[in-house]
Amino acid sequence: MSNLMDVNERLFRELDRLDAVDVGDREALAAEVERARAIGGMVGRVVENAKTMMEAARMQADAMDGVAAQVGTSRLLLGEPTVTVRVEGTETE
Repeated sequence: MSNLMDVNERLFRELDRLDAVDVGDREALAAEVERARAIGGMVGRVVENAKTMMEAARMQADAMDGVAAQVGTSRLLLGEPTVTVRVEGTETE
């Protein structure tokens, strides 16, 4: 899972797996539920990390004190590691 789109796809694949489990097979069901819990726990951490990254980007933009900046947080969260900052008509990465 390298970005939030991958996380979303992974969650829906896990939902499909849970839906496909034979509820009569208690071992298989228990194993899949445990797997879903583990994935859910990791996804929660990924989402919290994304929130932290967005807050840091906002704080960085606010700290530029009077400089108009646009931080590409959506690109950052979707797996593009660079952040573009535009300052008075110039662009840097």
